[in-house]
Amino acid sequence: MRDAALRALLAKNPDALVAAIGHDGLFVPMPDSVPLTGQRVAQARSAIDLVVPEDRPKVVDAWVRSRVDCSARVTVQVAGSAGGRAVLHLVDVTVPHGVHVGVLVPVDGPGEQLEEAARIVAPPPRLVRLRKSDLALVLEVDGDVTAVLGWEPSDLVGQRTLELYHPDDRNIAIDTWMEVLSQPGATSRCRLRHRHRDGHWVWMELSNRNLLDAEGGGHVDCEMFDITEEVEAHEAVRASEQLFRRLAGALPIGVWQIDVDGNLVYANKELHRITGSPPDADSDLLLGCVVDAEALEAAVEAVLAGADVDLTLQIDPVDGSGRRRCDVAIRALTSPDGRVTGAVGSVTDVTDASLMQAELEHRATYDELTSCVNRSTAMGILASALGTPGQDTAVIFVDVDRFKAVNDRLGHGAGDALLVIVADRLRTAVRTGDVVGRVGGDEFLVICPDVTSAAEGLILGERIASIIRAPVPLRGVVLEPSASVGVAWAPGTVDADHLIACADAAMYESKGTGGGRAVLRATARPATADPNRLADAASTS
Repeated sequence: MRDAALRALLAKNPDALVAAIGHDGLFVPMPDSVPLTGQRVAQARSAIDLVVPEDRPKVVDAWVRSRVDCSARVTVQVAGSAGGRAVLHLVDVTVPHGVHVGVLVPVDGPGEQLEEAARIVAPPPRLVRLRKSDLALVLEVDGDVTAVLGWEPSDLVGQRTLELYHPDDRNIAIDTWMEVLSQPGATSRCRLRHRHRDGHWVWMELSNRNLLDAEGGGHVDCEMFDITEEVEAHEAVRASEQLFRRLAGALPIGVWQIDVDGNLVYANKELHRITGSPPDADSDLLLGCVVDAEALEAAVEAVLAGADVDLTLQIDPVDGSGRRRCDVAIRALTSPDGRVTGAVGSVTDVTDASLMQAELEHRATYDELTSCVNRSTAMGILASALGTPGQDTAVIFVDVDRFKAVNDRLGHGAGDALLVIVADRLRTAVRTGDVVGRVGGDEFLVICPDVTSAAEGLILGERIASIIRAPVPLRGVVLEPSASVGVAWAPGTVDADHLIACADAAMYESKGTGGGRAVLRATARPATADPNRLADAASTS
């Protein structure tokens, strides 16, 4: 009846994929007695290779049922990109054909969806079984030895396999053999390299079982399993880890790794240098170097939750070498399923770069001699002040009187010293929030936001003129400096160049009367002075 059912199934489904199955569930050659009607014969190892991984348990359950009930069927998803559903029929026809037969019938369309499954082939054998005498002579070896090691069984029978092991592994083989001989019924294992017939070495795991005293025994069962792929994978991991450590050790930045619990796994030498810590420092010591440890802990917590974090931290090295500014980048490490397993971070010491950047910014902002803001910065500050709604601004133009005479009489060094003194006195005279800029050789511009009236601006100008007039001991003489001071103020919004031109004109009016006092231009009427004169040197004084 089962044979008749199989014949009907095959006659109805010529596009099915079929396989003969042995008692152990593995595919075997298809007997000529099975009445195929054009079906393709599967070349895989077993039925579980023909379905997607999640359906393999269903195939196993169906096989178990067929062994009890002599037949079974199950709907599965076929392996391969074409995929599709199919029904797997399992029929016990050991009588009359000597095998079980599996028939994979497509459900979702014609048999083309089974094309990829039909091309799946059984993986090459990796297991070789041998029997050895108590003297380690090969008594018997199965035919799979040819596929695994290239030898024909006749090449090995009567031989001692010790000579086929790698010279560096022979002592391991001897110790394992002596161990198994000393324990009847026991099994011992080792890993070693076995020579392939073509001369290269194949990593094998040997399992020897002592059956010398067993009934029907009188030999040692040996199984050799090809573990080359596993060893190569381990070697790839080892090489990758070595590459990481060597690369991390050569990088000019600190590198560290932690596990998911925050424990330190790795830290390179540069990290220890940056933190001034010994090579055996733990995570607590390294964390103790961070000024804002809470910020780092929050960053690590965020990374272990799957985020990427970049931040800048201050570090106080353990060796007391001085506070460092460091850029820190932290990234999560994940398993193949996306689970966070830890984190890796880099620490770049940017202290010197930050100082250089600050120095460059200072030079771009301030006059090197007097530490006043430079002309471009002063103009930017003035434009910002004038652009603030509801704020009235005054500008005060200051020109040091008779400055050229100081240079000619006492030298340029004395002139520079006088300019520094004048700049200091200007900063003393102005209010908090006012800005003093050097806009020419001996010319200064004071920007005064929030000046509510022209009168208030004039008071500021007179205070500046008065403070500058204090005597100055310099190069063995006492100078009595003075400055021509021009004040300009206009309510509301006014053009910056126009306002400066008014202050410039007022300064010239002050100079025309002998200098040393403040003159006000309270209205922003058209300027009589050229605003480009701001860049002129002190030679006009």
